[in-house]
This record gives sequence, structure tokens and C-alpha cells, in this order.
Amino acid sequence: MSESTLFTKLKSKEAKGICILIMFIHHLFAFPDRLDNVFNTDYLVRLGQEFGIIVGLYVFISGYGLAIKPLSLKDGTDRIVKLWLSFCFVFFIFIPIGFCLGVYKFELKEFFENLFFISSSYNHEWCFFSLYVQLIVISTLLSLIKDKQQLFVILCILLILSVIIKKFDFGTTLLGLRIYFSVFLLSYITCKYGLFEKADVLLSKIVSPNLIRGLICFISAIVISKKFGDANFLAFFFWFLGFSYFTVRPFFSKMFCFLGKHSVNMWLVHTFYCYYYCKNIFIFVSNPLLAFMVLLLLSLMTSIAIEYIKDRLRCLKIYFS
Repeated sequence: MSESTLFTKLKSKEAKGICILIMFIHHLFAFPDRLDNVFNTDYLVRLGQEFGIIVGLYVFISGYGLAIKPLSLKDGTDRIVKLWLSFCFVFFIFIPIGFCLGVYKFELKEFFENLFFISSSYNHEWCFFSLYVQLIVISTLLSLIKDKQQLFVILCILLILSVIIKKFDFGTTLLGLRIYFSVFLLSYITCKYGLFEKADVLLSKIVSPNLIRGLICFISAIVISKKFGDANFLAFFFWFLGFSYFTVRPFFSKMFCFLGKHSVNMWLVHTFYCYYYCKNIFIFVSNPLLAFMVLLLLSLMTSIAIEYIKDRLRCLKIYFS
């Protein structure tokens, strides 16, 4: 699959940067009881809850990226190992701090379950990483199917089944996959079969300006997410198609790409600050905009420091090759 003419690599990087900001808003304001109700106002809670789509947004980006080229067993394994090493770097910095502060009690079984993505009891917001590993494994298996027509039929069947299995409980280990499998499959199909481009051809027959096309997509996404129940996963297609029509000004594009580069680290560390170790800072700040900026600054500076240390270790050939 060649690079999309709409959802390009640049757009993907910008989207990751925007998504991490959405995540911060969701975690700061959607659960007011976790910050002693200091941000417990209707409009903030509503805003935070609306941004609960964040995991679905990341799943769509992930599925799209995994579908760009076939994954061999080695490719899939390398991705999982690289993700796990990045995870370990944060894990072995922040979790021992939690032991020292008394936030966690050391139990060997729980320790290794968290270390290997089996559990996220140390930080519940880490549950996406086990889901991402599952998506890599599925993508690797799908890559074994070389015939594009056969693959399309199988993906469509799986998509129908994914809507059905949402109604069943398979335990917490597969909870994320059960909820977001349909989003992943839709993004995978979108990339493999150029659905963005096909939709663009249809929209171009209706309206010409990209601005209008983007607004139509955003309105469609809102309507689908609110009115279509089990089919609401289709909204993510329109969120990203709509975003593809907008040109981000160079300054903001660079800013979003920079945040996107650090988004994995920022995802891993930000809830340690606002939920587990430093939540009194945000309770003291009390101003929602200032709290958001503090969380962004703490998380970004931590990520920059982590990447700096990784670079030094690479030079010593201790860490990533």
C-alpha cells in the first residue's frame, strides 16, 4: 500500500500530537472524583467525557499504520520488543518511586503481570499497550493472507463479527480488543483498500472546497457517534477523513508533530503526575487551563529527558541499537 494522498505521514504525526492533548483533557476533567472534585463543573466534565473517544482515535491511527505494509513475524516481534523496551524504561523509573511513596505494595505476581502487559493495576491508563500488542499480532496474522480479495472478504466478515462480540464478556484481558476491534478493522480496511480516496471522489462530486468536505465529515462523525449505537465505530473514519481536508499552519503542524513524537512517553507518564504521585499540584492550581498546561509541561519535559537518556545509552550501545 503506497502512502495515502489524504491521510499522509505528516497528517498521522499531527494527529498523534492532537490526540495526546485530547487525552490530557479527558483524564483531567472526565473523572472529577480522582482530583477531589476540583474540576467538577458541568462543562468541564462534559468536555472530558466527550473526549473519551481518545482510545478509539489511537486504535484507528495504529490500525492504519499497521496496514501500510505487510508485517512479517520478525517485523511484528521487533515492534512488540521495541514497544516493551520503551515501556520498561518508564516502568523501572516510575514504579519504584511508587513503592518508595507507598502508592504500591510490592507483590511479585502483580509486578510481573504489570511488566508484561497482563495487568495494568499499577496504572490503569496503560491498558492500551496490551491492546496494541494484540493488534500487532493480528496484523502479523493478516499479513499471511496474500490474496487481496480473500483478505477483503475475511476482513469484512471479521468486522461484522466484531460488532456482534461487543455484546459478550471475555474478561478484562480482552476487554479492549472486544470494544475496539471494529475500529481497528475499519482502519485496516481503509488503508489497504484506499477508502479515504474513494470517499473523496464521492464527496468531490457533491462539494468542491476542502473546508466544506471536512465539515461534512465532522458533522457525519458526530451524528454517527450519537445516533448509531453499535455502528458508532464508523465515526472514526469520518473524524480522520475530515481532519485530512484541513491544512494545519506550519507553526502548529511542527508543534503537533513534536508532541506526536513524544506521545508514547507522555501517555505512559502523565497519569503518574495527575492521579498517583502529584495530584495535589493540580488540586492546588485549580484553574483548568493552568492545570492542563502544567500536565503538558511535566509530561513533555519528562519525555524529553527520557529520550535524552536513551540517546546517551545508544551511544554506549547499552540500549536500543
